[in-house]
Amino acid sequence: MSSALLFISWIKTDKNWLNEKHKGYTLIYTYFDKTNIKEYNKLVKNGINAVKIFFNASYNKEFNVFIHPNRHSLDSTWQMD
Repeated sequence: MSSALLFISWIKTDKNWLNEKHKGYTLIYTYFDKTNIKEYNKLVKNGINAVKIFFNASYNKEFNVFIHPNRHSLDSTWQMD
C-alpha cells in the first residue's frame, strides 16, 4: 500500500483529482494512488461498518474521502480549510 494520507472533507475537487462514487461516499484520489484503490475502498468500507456498529446508526449524508498523495497536498488543503 502507498504512503498516501486519508482525509475526509466536504470540499469540492478540481481536475487533478479522480472521483470514484460508491454507496454512501465518494473516493477522491490522484493518479499516484490508482493502483491501491481497492485497498483504500476496503479500508473506508470497514471504517463505515465499524462506526455504524458503534453508534448503532447509519450515516445521514454521503461524504467525500480524499487520499492525498503526499504531506504537501494534505497541508495545502488544511491551510485552505
